[in-house]
Amino acid sequence: METTTSTIFLSGGSDFFLLTDAAKTPVEPQSVLAMKSGYNLIIDDSSLFYTGMEFPQAPKKRTDMFIRNYLSTQFPAELTAYFAYMKKGDNFLIGIFKPDLMENPAMKTVLDKAGKITSPMAIRYGTTDTFVHTYGETTIQSEDGLVTHIEKQGLNSPRPTQVPASSALTVPFVKAPAMAMGEYKYAVIALVLCYALFVTGLWFRYEFHNSKANRAEAMLNRIYQQAGVADDADPFGKLKFKAEKDGGASYAVLSVLEKVSRAQAERITAASIDIKNGSVVYEGTTSDYAFIEDFRKQLKKETGKEINLIDTKKQEGSITFTLRFQQ
Repeated sequence: METTTSTIFLSGGSDFFLLTDAAKTPVEPQSVLAMKSGYNLIIDDSSLFYTGMEFPQAPKKRTDMFIRNYLSTQFPAELTAYFAYMKKGDNFLIGIFKPDLMENPAMKTVLDKAGKITSPMAIRYGTTDTFVHTYGETTIQSEDGLVTHIEKQGLNSPRPTQVPASSALTVPFVKAPAMAMGEYKYAVIALVLCYALFVTGLWFRYEFHNSKANRAEAMLNRIYQQAGVADDADPFGKLKFKAEKDGGASYAVLSVLEKVSRAQAERITAASIDIKNGSVVYEGTTSDYAFIEDFRKQLKKETGKEINLIDTKKQEGSITFTLRFQQ
């Protein structure tokens, strides 16, 4: 379904009209302020003072500054606070907003909400190379983009009802919503990507620590099962009580379990730990023989004992192994 962009004509600095091919309908200023952003705004030539400037190879990013500096050498500063321009080749059409237009506090809002801002002179400048344009007592001649004021010639030029794409003025002091979004869209995209990466990183860290905690919990439950305290309301307290009751030898058992826990790597899963008569037998599973060797070296570092690899068996994509060392 096609939609038509509304075109508003501003006459005399305060009168608004809705333009169509067939009619020009008066519109209250409050109605214009309430309109959805993105409309075309044609400003009557009488609200602008036109001049020209030749500037070959003008830098795109600093054009506003160069034009402002140029105007400051030609006109009083208070008259050049608000201006618009259009580039054609090496030349610029510059329209200076008359002070009484910008004294209306609602005018800034009207300009901000406009999708395109232009004028009858700007429309001819953007679509015609050489022409003579008359409005009121003023006649402007444009030859290949070079603008000059000449003596009045003929009747007023006809007012347009449509806004060609090539006729939009650049208005430095106006930031239309669409333009503002275009200016910052890459920063917004980068910010969203950074946030997504941050959230993803947090999720992976959570999964890593959660997996590690689950393995530690499973190992602790196996210890409780082997010690016969798993069904107790306080299995750790019960295990500690039994250790104190059994004397120093039982404390040594807890020490061994602590060292095994510190040495156990992420890719190692404990199956059982059997401690009898000063000998410790550890059975576990992993996915690679290299992980067994790394675990054996780390366990040797923690216990200060020789760690013997007793048995390995590969089955169904995993490796089961058995280590033995002395307390």
